[in-house]
Amino acid sequence: MNASRKYILSPSDLAYVKIMGTFIGFPSTPAPGDAADWVAGGQFTSVRLSPVETSLDARMLGLDIAIPFFVIQGREDHIAPFAVAEAYVAEVRAPQKVFIPIAGGHYACFTNPTEFVEALRRHVRPLAQ
Repeated sequence: MNASRKYILSPSDLAYVKIMGTFIGFPSTPAPGDAADWVAGGQFTSVRLSPVETSLDARMLGLDIAIPFFVIQGREDHIAPFAVAEAYVAEVRAPQKVFIPIAGGHYACFTNPTEFVEALRRHVRPLAQ
């Protein structure tokens, strides 16, 4: 991890990155298998997705969404800032929309799975019944 990312990631994200590094064997390349495949997939997609992710203004795609719209957002996310996500959701028009803040940073769904799954159960699952 480079020094600038240290200040972008929240403390829970830094802990997650450390766990993932232990799992896949940073800084060396992991042995062939699931971890190596996961790293290779990330390397393949990040080169292609990063330019889109860093330049996308979702508002340009339109604010009228014809289906229920949910955003579960880590309060300490500095990569996709909380306030920006909240403002975007406020502008969206959908038959149902909910902005759900949870504890954590950019990787809150991994670092806080209990709250993430509870948000899914509470807001999304009822639509499947």
